[in-house]
Amino acid sequence: MDANQDRKARQDDGAPRGARHRATAGALGFILVASLALSCTRPSPPRVDTEAPPQRIVSLLILADEVLWRLGEEVRTRVVGVSQLVDDPRYSNAVDLWPAATARVTSASEVIVALRPDLVIAGSFTSQELRSFLGQVGIPVLVIESLDDFAAYRKNVAAIAEAVGATTAGRKIVEDFDRRLQAIRTPVPTGAPTIASWAEGIVAGEGTTFHDAATAAGFVNAAAKAGHRGHQRITLEQLVLWSPEVIIVGCNPGTCDQVAVRQGSQVGFRDMPAVRAGRLAAIENRVLTSTGFEMLDLVEALRRRREAPPKP
Repeated sequence: MDANQDRKARQDDGAPRGARHRATAGALGFILVASLALSCTRPSPPRVDTEAPPQRIVSLLILADEVLWRLGEEVRTRVVGVSQLVDDPRYSNAVDLWPAATARVTSASEVIVALRPDLVIAGSFTSQELRSFLGQVGIPVLVIESLDDFAAYRKNVAAIAEAVGATTAGRKIVEDFDRRLQAIRTPVPTGAPTIASWAEGIVAGEGTTFHDAATAAGFVNAAAKAGHRGHQRITLEQLVLWSPEVIIVGCNPGTCDQVAVRQGSQVGFRDMPAVRAGRLAAIENRVLTSTGFEMLDLVEALRRRREAPPKP
């Protein structure tokens, strides 16, 4: 999901601890100076003209990068900044879409303010301090609260489209999503195979994008069947006890075959029926963790796993 992708990317950025502290101190200093200046020159935030759509839009999360692109050329020309992860093939389904002239934006307040946005789209995981500061300086912020499932995607598309003045285009995205979902959905019959996602001990239960995709692909989600909701940590012993008929793990581009082999060879996995039958599969993280339109790509990938014959 975007929140998990964002946290993982920040862990991987490799910046020295001291550099991070200096950057944080600089950002806090900027915020203090800006706030003092605003308190002297502008006692209250400017009134936002709700009749005119925003002309300078900044996105801080991958989902918004993807939705804004899908909303069409008229919206794209008004986007002045997209998230810093938009070009990372490990997480983004919008790689190579946005031109280089569109700024790649970090969550640093001075970078955002310098773009002079009249709308910032953020996630619930975006720091409260940043969101509060943007509000104080008069920059409207749309906060995407949930990235949990298919219903959240429909709601998020509608919210973003309305905020940028493109409700008709947003409605079409949702209609296209539902039309394709209906075309690829597989009924879940009695005795349907069970499936589980596994990410270093974390499984996806009910109320997750994986659960919705697995159900649409005709599977019973083993974690949901066991009563889990959301992303939960379990032991390997619990997974062995569930003995799902298909196991899904995530991988980065170009590594999926190796990841599947490596995971299946680990102690505890190699004797599981799913592994012996060749039903442990790796799917690229940008698809497996998508919270956007590409969740349907996950449905199709899981359908292929359901229809593949077991290894002799």
